[in-house]
Amino acid sequence: MKKTRRIYTREFKLEAAHLLETSGKSAAQIERDLGIGTGCLG
Repeated sequence: MKKTRRIYTREFKLEAAHLLETSGKSAAQIERDLGIGTGCLG
């Protein structure tokens, strides 16, 4: 079975990075909240 690769917009990536810097949550928690793969914010 072939998996499709998700494409994230620049705005989404910037917002995710901003959340990581300002929210006080761990990267793993933000990844779960946003529904993105583990390690994407690393």
